[in-house]
Amino acid sequence: MKIQYANDEEKKVILLKNKDKYLIEEQNLVNGNFLIFSNVPVLENEYNLILEKSDLEKVAMAEAIVDLNNEIEILKEKINKLEKEGK
Repeated sequence: MKIQYANDEEKKVILLKNKDKYLIEEQNLVNGNFLIFSNVPVLENEYNLILEKSDLEKVAMAEAIVDLNNEIEILKEKINKLEKEGK
């Protein structure tokens, strides 16, 4: 949940009204100041981000393995061709 505030007094009121939630981020941007709350603790959010990152890394590794296997096959074909030319 993202809530915009204009000054420190508003910020305090928002924090008090949302004390049952977890403040996970404060943004001070050109278009305004925002407080971002979550219903789950930050640790759980971080854990989920780690899992997502882990999944992305697994995909990247799998793609790299496929690329390496393709390169190996190309090199094998070149070696076979060179061996045939040498005989």
